[in-house]
Amino acid sequence: MQRITSRDRAVSEDAIETQQTADEIKALKACLNDLIAANEALQKEIAERKRAEEKLRQDERELRRITDAIPQAIGVLAPDGTVLHANQVALDYTGLTLEDLKTDDFRKRLFHPDDLDKRQHALEHGTPCELELRARRKDGQYRWFLFRYNPLRDDEGHIIRWYATGIDIEDVKQAEERIRNENMALREEIDSASTCDSP
Repeated sequence: MQRITSRDRAVSEDAIETQQTADEIKALKACLNDLIAANEALQKEIAERKRAEEKLRQDERELRRITDAIPQAIGVLAPDGTVLHANQVALDYTGLTLEDLKTDDFRKRLFHPDDLDKRQHALEHGTPCELELRARRKDGQYRWFLFRYNPLRDDEGHIIRWYATGIDIEDVKQAEERIRNENMALREEIDSASTCDSP
């Protein structure tokens, strides 16, 4: 039988430790390679998200430019009628900032007192509608507008946004008033003439 010396025992323990260390190093290398691959995949995903976010920002800027170029007041409203966005035409007309329009009292600052209930009732009804309302210009004058409200609904039918457009119809209203007045004057002349002609 062969006798194991302390030197042999030390060499054997060193060999076992070396094998364990080699196995650990191999496992650590595998783990490190997995981490490197996961990091590369994560960096790629982050880069793709950054590109997608930048594309979304560009699309939003383009949409804002488009809505600002349209010569109508455009607003995006929450289900309760709170303003979320307004185009530049609406802001220029009112002289208000988007932050001003987001306040609770903006309706009182913007719409004629006699028209407030009509607007609120239409929004509560929840169907697309057209309303003739008077909106205050930045100089304090009210002008007639034709507002169109269209709801956007989710898959369950709940309103998630209102899209509103407004076009100034003050000139049309004034023309209608002139025609009404001219018709009344003409009717009075006809009535007066027919009374004078009677025996």
